[in-house]
Amino acid sequence: MLWPFGRKKEEEKVGEKSETPLSREKCALCNQIGADKKWAGQWWHTKCLRKARKIAKGMV
Repeated sequence: MLWPFGRKKEEEKVGEKSETPLSREKCALCNQIGADKKWAGQWWHTKCLRKARKIAKGMV
C-alpha cells in the first residue's frame, strides 16, 4: 500500500535493495566488480583511481 507522497511501509522496505547499474562495472586496475568512478574512458574504484593517478604523476 502506498502512503502519501509515495512512501512505503517499513515492512515493504525490508529485503528490498536497489542496485545501481554502475555497481556492475569492472574496475580498470583490479578487475573487480563495483567500480563507481569514470576516468579516462574507463571505470575505476575510488581507491584504485587514487593509486593510478599517483603512479601516473611519477611517470611524468
